[in-house]
Amino acid sequence: MNNPDQRVARSLAALFNPVLYPGVGEVLRITQQELAYLVGLSRQRVNASLRTMEALGMIRVEYGGLRVLNIAALRYGMF
Repeated sequence: MNNPDQRVARSLAALFNPVLYPGVGEVLRITQQELAYLVGLSRQRVNASLRTMEALGMIRVEYGGLRVLNIAALRYGMF
């Protein structure tokens, strides 16, 4: 998968899996730097991807984490 936005989106969707990570709730507590390490991108590129996803209504960036608004869009990389 070469599209960085899709890489970030699918990684977020995988982390927001109540079966693998029970008790995750609606807010995923992860920093942009941690997410960057996870997907192998720079923090700046991850930030740009998060802003794109936020503009599309997939997530909301909050202090100390991310609120997932549309898990299906994240899973399937609907850009």
